[in-house]
Amino acid sequence: MRSSLYGFDEESFVETTRKPASQFSKLLKNLSCLLEVTEEWSPPKGINFNVRTVKSETPIEERDTELGATLRKFIAKGANVSEDNEYDNWAGTITQDEVDSLGIELTDGKHLYMHGACTKIFAEVQIKSDGQVHACACRDIDGSLVIGHLNTSKLKDILSFENARYRELIESQMRGQFNDNCRSCSSYRSIYDVRPSAGDPTLSVMSYEKACKRLQE
Repeated sequence: MRSSLYGFDEESFVETTRKPASQFSKLLKNLSCLLEVTEEWSPPKGINFNVRTVKSETPIEERDTELGATLRKFIAKGANVSEDNEYDNWAGTITQDEVDSLGIELTDGKHLYMHGACTKIFAEVQIKSDGQVHACACRDIDGSLVIGHLNTSKLKDILSFENARYRELIESQMRGQFNDNCRSCSSYRSIYDVRPSAGDPTLSVMSYEKACKRLQE
């Protein structure tokens, strides 16, 4: 289970997200509820928090804040907390001057070399609260990655080569054809890139052929 956090206290949350302080209070409440749930349940691969906020030398989990204290409780239960150092400009919808005060430097994905389908469309699909399924949990700014809806199809049928929309997305990326949304994303990771697993022998790298075969089963 992966969750993104924006800010280490109320002030930095508001500065990072430009949302009202009440949303930060809601975040703390939701985390408290999740902490209670973990007394009886834990995701198979644990709980992972990724932090995106004002650049600072002090890790969020070491801060003397209510959020920092909550995260320390999660860590005591085996959760992982990491801080992001890569920030996408969301196809140019976010400009550098808008985040200068946060100490963040944006990356323009259009300058990345893309070869092969992105790993995220195999391993990081997104299911929204209304049941809509996106091929990427990272971002979909224009709806081009919508591949189905749970109101009309089962998830196993959506994530299948029988689903023409999903199959065409995979095959087009394998041909080097990326839509504008994916072409501008700096979070792209090629299925041919084994670096993430190079230092961890417990990770199993699946070939494109094997992934396609599994989707066809």
